Amino acid sequence: MNIKNCLIAGNAGSGIAAGPVCKKICIENSTIADNFAAPGYKYSNTVKTKGRGITWQCSEPDAKLSLQNSVISNLAGPNYEILVSGSGLDNVSMEIGYSNIEGGLAAVSAPNDVNIAWGQGNIDGDPCFTERGILHDNNTPASYWDDYWVGGDYHLLPDSPCINAGDPNYIAEACDTDLGGNPRVRNNRIDMGAFEAPGPVDLLIELGEVIEAMPIDKGACVSLHAKINDALKKFKDDNKNNDTAAVNSLQAFIKSVNALCCKRISQEDADYLVITSQQIIKIIER
Repeated sequence: MNIKNCLIAGNAGSGIAAGPVCKKICIENSTIADNFAAPGYKYSNTVKTKGRGITWQCSEPDAKLSLQNSVISNLAGPNYEILVSGSGLDNVSMEIGYSNIEGGLAAVSAPNDVNIAWGQGNIDGDPCFTERGILHDNNTPASYWDDYWVGGDYHLLPDSPCINAGDPNYIAEACDTDLGGNPRVRNNRIDMGAFEAPGPVDLLIELGEVIEAMPIDKGACVSLHAKINDALKKFKDDNKNNDTAAVNSLQAFIKSVNALCCKRISQEDADYLVITSQQIIKIIER
């Protein structure tokens, strides 16, 4: 079983449930999130449910589960994100690297005779999705049978620890894209999960377009746009030493926005420009 560049969310029980016939499971560049248990296993009366990322009932010798550049985050509570069961497991192994497993190694359960290789680059934390999906109670909290899934947005927010945290030696193949059809590596290093976050170049271009669409006078627009273009030029020149100069240009941009706030730019627009610029700075400085 090979799973690559996939989002697995909103499933009952486990995101992936593999039986004895699955001798080799390879999961790469994928997100397994917010899967939930069968009705009746809720925490109190909330929509937060027990779930699991991977359940593997293994019975074949030399079986292997490989997980790379992926995110598993299933609101698992006391459950495990990865559960392996079986008997007579001869030379069965798991290899996990450069992945965000919420709960860390403690969220992986397997018989003692399964070799778990907890490799480099693994992290344990909130992946910072744009918006998680939820299991809606359909306004009948006492009944579980009419609940329904409301899908989320599993792109990574700029503060996500999964950005630029995948395998640094990963080389994207020709036409290799993420689940959204974007280049698999957008900022020199692959991200964890199904979606690549936009890099500073994409964000700076988008920020410039937003400024042009804002209801501000031409003089302010030209001045702000010049600072964004300056940051873009310095970041795109492939000279890492100029990344600091790009950050300085963005800080000058923020200073100008604050000076114009409530005079020639609304508070709401100014807040957006400042927050977005600060997020770009964080990505550049990673």
